Amino acid sequence: MDFFACTLAAVHLVGQRMQWSRDVRGALLLLVPLGNTSYLGYPMTQAFYGAQGMPYAIVFDQIGNFLLLAMLVPFVQARFGGQPTQASW
Repeated sequence: MDFFACTLAAVHLVGQRMQWSRDVRGALLLLVPLGNTSYLGYPMTQAFYGAQGMPYAIVFDQIGNFLLLAMLVPFVQARFGGQPTQASW
């Protein structure tokens, strides 16, 4: 959880300093700390721990990362999302 808090703080501070728009900061607040852990995490777990490590990786990915993502997205959307705009196409 410390890594998560540090990345949130870093993205927020860098975004303010670089004067990124609210939309960009909101997107990065979701993308940077919450990566696709199953994309690299499952093969690495398989390589390091074998088949007996896979259930732990799946539980962490599904419960830990997904739960955090499901709780964070509505907050970030409400805080950093802009007004709906008309589609130009």
